[in-house]
Amino acid sequence: MAIMDVMENGTSGSKSKECDESSGIFSVILTICSLLLVLATLPFSLLYTVKVVQEYERAVIFRLGRLISGGAKGPGVFFIIPCVDIYEKIDMRSQTFEIPPQEVNL
Repeated sequence: MAIMDVMENGTSGSKSKECDESSGIFSVILTICSLLLVLATLPFSLLYTVKVVQEYERAVIFRLGRLISGGAKGPGVFFIIPCVDIYEKIDMRSQTFEIPPQEVNL
């Protein structure tokens, strides 16, 4: 039966090639509570939820420690959910370093 699945679907058994990244019930509840808190304090919470990334930067967003789908965000404006999302800015500019010449010891 497993050989037939491989031949028909290209997968072995019932597992697919995609990783199962479904959120648990606790993750959904925590996200909803955080969104309700943002809506309750809306004018003040915009300072913490709206982030801007420059042209030479990208933002990688983690929701409860997991990378959210879509990859890196930017450049531009994006929203994060306080207490649930953590973001890291990545500088895409190339950096040069001055390396001093070395002496040859024989």
